[in-house]
Amino acid sequence: MGVTKDGAKLYALTNYPPNSEDGGMKGWTSFTYAIEDAKGYRKVEAYTAFCNGGELLSKPVKGTNDPLKVPGWHVKTSGGSVSVIADSQASHDLLKSVCYLVYNQHR
Repeated sequence: MGVTKDGAKLYALTNYPPNSEDGGMKGWTSFTYAIEDAKGYRKVEAYTAFCNGGELLSKPVKGTNDPLKVPGWHVKTSGGSVSVIADSQASHDLLKSVCYLVYNQHR
């Protein structure tokens, strides 16, 4: 997908298709991506409330109560979750791809 402002490389993992609902979390989209940075290469499970109708939204889907006010996603960690803001072209492109894939896999 490209390189973030911090120099990390993001990869959309198409072997792990996004889901339009994850564990009953209506309005959320779960997905898996990879990041390569100083810590190495790793797969990351994430979820976002910024996809609707194949498009990346500028505000979260109504009713999700997402604390993020700008496009981004949440990463599951052992201690809960970490919020990631899509503040680079690479992260924005990753979210756009996820939203597109979710919409088109159900058509």
